[in-house]
Amino acid sequence: MKIIGAILGGLVVAGLYFSWGLDWKSVIVLAVVGTVMIQVSHAKDWREIFTVAGSVCLFVAVVGTLLLLIQLFMGEA
Repeated sequence: MKIIGAILGGLVVAGLYFSWGLDWKSVIVLAVVGTVMIQVSHAKDWREIFTVAGSVCLFVAVVGTLLLLIQLFMGEA
């Protein structure tokens, strides 16, 4: 189930990246999607897929935010 969840999370991330690229809008949407997916209560059986996918989305949203902040401050210097 965790492998399927990781694949689903990767597909969501890839879809957003290829649609909007590394942009604030895609990072915010990814964070919202990850938060909604991770709220599946009592991750057992098939629901574990969404919990893992949500965790992947939130992790990538944090990394994307850090990259965008670095670009923002490097552009200012």
